[in-house]
Amino acid sequence: MCNKLAIRVCLGMVLGAGLGALCFWGFVVNTAKETGNMVEYAYWGFDNPMMWMSVTNRAMIGFVVGLAGFMMFHPIFGFRLYPFFRGFMMGIFVSLPYALGVFLSPEKETVNNIFLVVLIAGGVMGMVLDLIMTKVAGEGAILLDKKCEK
Repeated sequence: MCNKLAIRVCLGMVLGAGLGALCFWGFVVNTAKETGNMVEYAYWGFDNPMMWMSVTNRAMIGFVVGLAGFMMFHPIFGFRLYPFFRGFMMGIFVSLPYALGVFLSPEKETVNNIFLVVLIAGGVMGMVLDLIMTKVAGEGAILLDKKCEK
């Protein structure tokens, strides 16, 4: 027995968590490069809430994009939702709370730039995840089939 939906969702969460770790690694490296020293949340550690927020948000993108594989057509307008567009829109939607957390930053001059970077990065990650998951497990009604090709 094989369940393509389970494969799609699990693959999305694992790849999303990996991309979240990669995203946080880029934050740590760029923060150290720009400021010359480490800021409060720019370090690797199990007690760092910023690292966990990054990893769990990107894993959640993988989960939502994996479940959204059923939607092949827009429910209201009826146009085809290609994997790159569906993944990009779901990635932006799930990244919105993460990006809104930027407004809590005391450095107000960089808020707008970081807000857009977080949203666009979430959209690109969602797009990449959806393309990979669609290639591996498919999309649409095939996700409910109990038989898998070998």
